Amino acid sequence: MRFDNKNRGGWRNRLLTLSLLLTFAGTAFASVPRGVAAPPYDPPGPDRFSVTVVDYTKYFWWMFYLGEDDVECKIVTDHEGLPTLGDIFVDCGEDLYEKWLKQKPCQEIDVNLCKGLYLHLVDSKPAQKEVSTMLPPPTVQVTLENCDPVYTSSTSICDSEPILVLTGIEPLTDYQIINIEGLYEGQPFICDAICRLQLPVTDEDGFVIQFWANSSYGDSSEMFEALVRVAVTDAGDPDRLF
Repeated sequence: MRFDNKNRGGWRNRLLTLSLLLTFAGTAFASVPRGVAAPPYDPPGPDRFSVTVVDYTKYFWWMFYLGEDDVECKIVTDHEGLPTLGDIFVDCGEDLYEKWLKQKPCQEIDVNLCKGLYLHLVDSKPAQKEVSTMLPPPTVQVTLENCDPVYTSSTSICDSEPILVLTGIEPLTDYQIINIEGLYEGQPFICDAICRLQLPVTDEDGFVIQFWANSSYGDSSEMFEALVRVAVTDAGDPDRLF
């Protein structure tokens, strides 16, 4: 999609300075800057996970008072070594957790001389569990045409009409960007995976472009905002190259 600028002509004798501030807006878009229209709907945002089955060893522990036959608590862990405080709190409850936390470590050579709660490894066996991994989300790359960046001032110098290029990027090989949607000067737009937007000359406040990429995966990128300010200055020597 290409948005034409109504102020054409005379570019050889004047110079454009462009300031582009890109921010991350978030899918919920909780706050909308003054004078900026809200999108017609919130994009879904990234929602992609991979679930894999992994092998591990399951360990079975008993907690009891030394010298007594009753088992106070049964603990199941998925790691080597003694159950952690978190394991004890989850499987045994707050009361036993507090008692285990407060009791002094046994210093006796003969464990039968110890007092208080004791942990005993009863059994272990192989098991499997599902592990969820977050996959990289789609993104939107922002570039400029007809402009050279001025890194010391976070602006760009343009020798003709500046064009903002939005390129949707899908990191997953089996999927692709369907389109890019957003708001341009308060008006909704939709285009292919690459958008070329001509930027008009603005006042000091500039205007905000909001955009996101939709993927064939079924989700979208996060919503982004670009604050654009374009000013016209005297180009000076018309034969100067930029």
